[in-house]
Amino acid sequence: MPQERNDYIHLLQKQIDGTITKEELIRLDYLSAQIPTSEQEALFEQVWKQTMEKDKPTTHPFTQTESQKIFENIISESSNANPSKYKRSTSHKIVKWMSAAAALLLIGFGTTFIYSVYHNQELDQHTSAQADIKLEDIEPGRNRALFLTEDGKTIPLDSTRVGMIETAETFSIVRLATGEIQYTHAENAPVEQHTVQTPRGGQINFLLPDGTKVWLNAESSISFASNMGTGDRFVKMTGEVYFEVTKSAGRHFVVEGQFGQIEVLGTKFNVNAYDATQTTAALLSGAIRLQTSSGNVHMQPNQLTTIAANGSMQTVHNPNVKDIVRWKDGYFHFDRADVQMIADQLARWYDIDVKIAGKRKHAEINGTISRNVKLSKMLEMLDYLGLKATYKNNNLTVNAKNS
Repeated sequence: MPQERNDYIHLLQKQIDGTITKEELIRLDYLSAQIPTSEQEALFEQVWKQTMEKDKPTTHPFTQTESQKIFENIISESSNANPSKYKRSTSHKIVKWMSAAAALLLIGFGTTFIYSVYHNQELDQHTSAQADIKLEDIEPGRNRALFLTEDGKTIPLDSTRVGMIETAETFSIVRLATGEIQYTHAENAPVEQHTVQTPRGGQINFLLPDGTKVWLNAESSISFASNMGTGDRFVKMTGEVYFEVTKSAGRHFVVEGQFGQIEVLGTKFNVNAYDATQTTAALLSGAIRLQTSSGNVHMQPNQLTTIAANGSMQTVHNPNVKDIVRWKDGYFHFDRADVQMIADQLARWYDIDVKIAGKRKHAEINGTISRNVKLSKMLEMLDYLGLKATYKNNNLTVNAKNS
């Protein structure tokens, strides 16, 4: 019997992960008949908690009222669920347990795990969104970028193979076992200007010549000198980039963009410069100095500074500043985000056109959800956050519910 329980736990984990096969589901149904219901519930709770602890969000994105509404939606839908063609009671029980556990975790942790709950479960929910998209689903963005040389050569950086990507007389580019892409300038080679550029639907983790780590979000770029200069280290950026700057004695690291300049020695910070009318800088550790046409601002950890088009700056304390860079770890994090902000992120990540409909364009949306899902699954999760979205002919229409 201990071996059967171990098999049950193993298959239950695969059921939650959405990787269980038809044959394994039959085996799971058989094992459930051998184990008392009360023990099954205890085993499920154990496996579920272990799964959730692997990637618990750091914030609580819902109010109690919002959490209660989500709870009611899940319980209501689970009562009408048709989990699979295996009609045995175990499948129904597992889906019910998963729904209840999801509701509790939504109240406690947020929406990060909605996808885990419903992945590969044939639940009859959000049918309108699925009907519009099932024939032409869209894959999420992935690690891909272009490396542009000064003489106009373009090198794709989307290979997943570890090892040499490109070698030239003046530089080499290697993908490390960690997944990072490392650039190395050849000794005594002439100085050149290079650019790393991500398209819509792409992101990249890149190591600059001085060892500084940069993460580029979709539709972003960073330009740098091949030797990073003999004095201060200058880079130019567009879009959104997260920096972990390597300290170099007496050499500042300077980021230039439409917003002005950011000067650091060694620190971790994020710059979002997608919007020409507003740039945001978030500081996780260290210290930075922002310089615009309107003056200077010195930032401390857990501060967020907004830079307007005219160069004026406003700095606020944000204890959850780490959530702003969750994109580099595979999540969308919405903190009082309006519909336009969410639409822009979806357009960049899924490389689609997005339109805003309805009157509630400034509705505030909160939640943390995975970026690593197809568009159809993303629409299901957005539905829980209060957004209705339909997709046709490479066009996504988004509007807040009740608008």
